[in-house]
Amino acid sequence: KELGLSSIIIADAGLGTINSVVLTVEYMKNHGMDVKAIIFNNYHEGNIMEEDNRFMCEHMTGIPVIACVANGDTDLNIDADKLMELYS
Repeated sequence: KELGLSSIIIADAGLGTINSVVLTVEYMKNHGMDVKAIIFNNYHEGNIMEEDNRFMCEHMTGIPVIACVANGDTDLNIDADKLMELYS
């Protein structure tokens, strides 16, 4: 906050994610911190709950989920231009 930098929230994709993400975004906004995006960890493609968590977090916060990382992933599948747009 002192440096005026914006943030990306990293959240677990499982149970409790919606509450955690929404509360974190609200806290940060209420304390003058800018949140640009969300990344989900431990994401399981095709898991209905985790896919709903992604949708609900975007819907309730207005913050985009820019990546979902599965267990064991070593790369983020994020387009560099899209990432740069967040900070321009």
